[in-house]
Amino acid sequence: MESTNSILKIAVCDDEESALEIIASAVTMAFNNHDIKIILDKYASVAQIEKNIAEFNYDLLLLDIKIKNHDGVALAQKLREENVNIPIIFVSSQEERVFDTFAVKPFGFIRKSHFLNDVVSVIDSFIESLSDKINTKIVLKINGKMINVNIDDIVYIESYGKEQDIYLKGKKEPFAAFNSMREFEDQLTSYGFMRVHKSYLVNYKFIQLVGYGFVELASGKKLPVGRTYEKTIKQEYLKRMSARGSVIFE
Repeated sequence: MESTNSILKIAVCDDEESALEIIASAVTMAFNNHDIKIILDKYASVAQIEKNIAEFNYDLLLLDIKIKNHDGVALAQKLREENVNIPIIFVSSQEERVFDTFAVKPFGFIRKSHFLNDVVSVIDSFIESLSDKINTKIVLKINGKMINVNIDDIVYIESYGKEQDIYLKGKKEPFAAFNSMREFEDQLTSYGFMRVHKSYLVNYKFIQLVGYGFVELASGKKLPVGRTYEKTIKQEYLKRMSARGSVIFE
């Protein structure tokens, strides 16, 4: 796999401190070997992981099966019932329970008795499965936390100076992020985002109409187009849509 500037967010949950550190170190090294940057959070209890798993939008969870008085497979089942479809890799010394994990469709199973061999093999398989999807995420700084967001879900970004509002598909309220507008523009232009105004960066896939002094989104919302951007926006939008086969020339 080619190297990427994207950052994956990984969670590891194990109630043994020594095991937690070993797993975290080995996983970090496995991703580093592929030149993939990660943010790794360590959890020593089920309560901690349950509190943060959905909000932090992790790309991968490595989970022990026996966590003090809790069962990792039961936790995975609960996550699936709550539609948290995060890929899960079980890391356990209870090898006989590998068949119990099939119901929650884990990505893999790492045996602690063969840890060094298994962790490299399973993480390599996970990285391979990502294919080009690894490049379709962006890391946002939201309320002091680093959150991964699918780029295709971003409709537009509105600037308020140091704070930017991120409008996502299917969400009524925006997220306030503290990446600069310049950072967003540098990261997202290659994905088809267009600066239509000093205060707006828009995903061209959600633009329904380019009018005089405005763009209209698929939702019907209109955003202003700055005079300095108008000619460039029309040309870029036409080029993008033509490349997708969405524009027919007579």
